[in-house]
Amino acid sequence: MWNEAESDSEPEIDTENTNQMPEHNGYKQDSSKNNSSAILADVFHEMFKVTRTISTRNTLLKRFAQAFTDTMLIPDQGDKAAVEVVLARRI
Repeated sequence: MWNEAESDSEPEIDTENTNQMPEHNGYKQDSSKNNSSAILADVFHEMFKVTRTISTRNTLLKRFAQAFTDTMLIPDQGDKAAVEVVLARRI
């Protein structure tokens, strides 16, 4: 059975054999550390970073960019139909 008191103690490290890593029964994060999260990049910036590495002279750039966008952002057929209805009314 898992004992909470044992999980708080640091595992013993064999100083003679440094090739072996100590075994852990579980992971407990130190509550004293500040764990603020930050978004480093959104999906649009990531797609831009990938597509800008491809030469604009490449004839398949537009096809790749569209396929890559459809892979990263899976299109919803219901939303697409609703947008097409709105656009058809404006013409």
